[in-house]
Amino acid sequence: MANIFAAKGRPSDNPLIVHFADGHAGLQQLAMDGKVPPEATALAEAFWPGPLSICIRANPKAVSATCRAGLTSVAVRV
Repeated sequence: MANIFAAKGRPSDNPLIVHFADGHAGLQQLAMDGKVPPEATALAEAFWPGPLSICIRANPKAVSATCRAGLTSVAVRV
């Protein structure tokens, strides 16, 4: 993971965006307890695929703390 930060020239306190081909599966997989907020689902249906990152509370077992830069949330994009 450190190699990704280095290749992008990204500081380690700036979290990465997780990209998925299927946004609904991505949101559910990464969400805390698999619970996707209804607002996130509505935004995904309206704007994905596209340049919208949706931030949700992360499942720490699915998204490493390094990727999240130590935050409790994760940004997802399709």
